[in-house]
Amino acid sequence: MVLGLVAPISALVFSQGAGFGAGGLDERRRVLAAANIATRTTKVAKVYISSSGKVQVSLENYVGKPEAFEKIFTRGMSALNTAKNRFVREMRK
Repeated sequence: MVLGLVAPISALVFSQGAGFGAGGLDERRRVLAAANIATRTTKVAKVYISSSGKVQVSLENYVGKPEAFEKIFTRGMSALNTAKNRFVREMRK
């Protein structure tokens, strides 16, 4: 899991990722379709494939003060898990 500042004290990004197998073009299409569905059905989390081929689930949220991050952390982690679980369900179909 990665946690870091994107802009001076205002944007926080956290993500978790896992790679997928070398199944070729058909598998890549399935991964993209599952990522699109998970992104579309989860309000703030986004699922995408990184340039290194890892499936990433991320959430970006802007906060005015670093202390405000504590208030959204639990909900943010829940959104990440929701998107990840939806992606996994789609891949298992």
